Amino acid sequence: MDNDLENLEDMRPTAEEFLGQIRAFTRCFFTVVLNKNPEVDFDLNLKGDVTSKADISMNDRHLSLEWLWRDSSLFEADEPEHFRPCYWPAIADETHRRERQVASIKSHLDETIVDFFDLDADNLWTFVDRSALTAIFAIEKEERKAYSFREFFEHSSLSLRVTDRLTLVGKNDATGLLPVPPERIDEIVAMVVASEIALWMRRELLAPLDVLVDLPHLLERMPFLLAGPPDTLESWNRAVARDGGDGTLRADIYTRFVEPARMCGQRDQLWFGRKLFRWYELEGNEGVSRMLENDNSPLPFPLCEDTCRFHKAEDTTEFVVGFHNLSDRRSVRQLPDVKYAPRSRFAQ
Repeated sequence: MDNDLENLEDMRPTAEEFLGQIRAFTRCFFTVVLNKNPEVDFDLNLKGDVTSKADISMNDRHLSLEWLWRDSSLFEADEPEHFRPCYWPAIADETHRRERQVASIKSHLDETIVDFFDLDADNLWTFVDRSALTAIFAIEKEERKAYSFREFFEHSSLSLRVTDRLTLVGKNDATGLLPVPPERIDEIVAMVVASEIALWMRRELLAPLDVLVDLPHLLERMPFLLAGPPDTLESWNRAVARDGGDGTLRADIYTRFVEPARMCGQRDQLWFGRKLFRWYELEGNEGVSRMLENDNSPLPFPLCEDTCRFHKAEDTTEFVVGFHNLSDRRSVRQLPDVKYAPRSRFAQ
C-alpha cells in the first residue's frame, strides 16, 4: 500500500490508518507500505521504520528486486551482488510463512511467550533494551514469565486500539466495532499477535545480535566455524547460501557447541526462515569462550548488512548502528543508487 492516499475523496489519509485493520480483519498475511521515507533506502540504525504498522517499509523502486519475489533458498554464493538488506525478509517467503505462524499461534494462544520460543527469561531481561521489552511485556517484571499471547493481544496497541482489542475479547462494550462472529475471534487475535511478535523479534531480538544471532553474523564472531578455506571469499558466501549445510561448517564445533544453542526447537525456520542461535548461551559456554580467546586471526571478509554477503574489506564501509551495544559496528557495501541514512552513522 502506498503511504500517500491523496486520491481518496475528501481526505488525505496515510496507509498507517488502515494497516492495523487490514492485519486484523482480512486474510492478508503480509503488508508493505511504500514511499513513507522516499529519501531512505537503507536504515543505518538497522531497525527500518519503527513507526510503521507494516511488516516492511520500502520505496516503490525496490519492488523490482528479484530476490523479494522468489524462494530465498535459491540464493547462490556466486550470484552478482545486489541490494538485499539483512533486516528485510523476502516477501515471497514471508506470506506463506505468516499463514503458518498464525495457525501456530492460534493453537497456543494461552501459552507463555518465553516458553513458546524457548527463551531464557532472565537473560532476555538482561540483554534486551528496556523500551523494547516494554513494547511486548507491558506488565510488571515478575509477571513476564507467565505472560501469554492472549494477554499480549489485550495490552498492545500497535495494530488496534486497546479498547477495540478488549471489545474483541469481551472485556469492553464502549466502542463502535462491528459485531464479530465468536468463531472468528481467535483467528483475529492470532493474526495480530503473529504479525506484531514477528516484527518485534526481527527488530529487537535478532538485529542487535545480543539475544539471537543468525549464521552469517555467527561466522563473523566465530570464523573458526568455517570448514572451507578462510582466505577464499566463496567459502564464506557459500556457507551463507547453504545456511551452514553441505559441509560448509566444521561439524565437530557445530554439533558440540552450536546446534544445542539453536533457537526453540527449530521454530526459527517458521519465524525467520533460517537457523538462529541463542548468542547469550554460546557466549557463556566455557568451550566457546576458550575458542574465542584463542582465535586472534582477523576476519578476512566483513559481512555487509546491505547485501547479506561477505565482501573484501577494501570494498566495504564501516558504520555504527543504533543499538549501543558491543556489536554496534557493522559494514555495508555502499551500493550505487542506494540512499543510506542517517549519514551520521558513518562517522568514526
